[in-house]
Amino acid sequence: MKFEDTEFSRQKYLSTAQLARRWPISRRTLENWRQQRKGPAWTSFGSRVAYSIDDVIAYENAHFFGAWHNAT
Repeated sequence: MKFEDTEFSRQKYLSTAQLARRWPISRRTLENWRQQRKGPAWTSFGSRVAYSIDDVIAYENAHFFGAWHNAT
């Protein structure tokens, strides 16, 4: 089983706040990850940071599913 498309995936990009809501983590954590080159790929549009929904779903499938699946 993989992460399915959700209401978030109707968009092409997620903001930091949207991704923080999707994964219950803080925006500051995502900011720290960007500085450490962790987490999903991101891009900036001027001063705005955005995460491609395709990259987010790929990251979820590669990193989260196995951990959650093995825990159950």
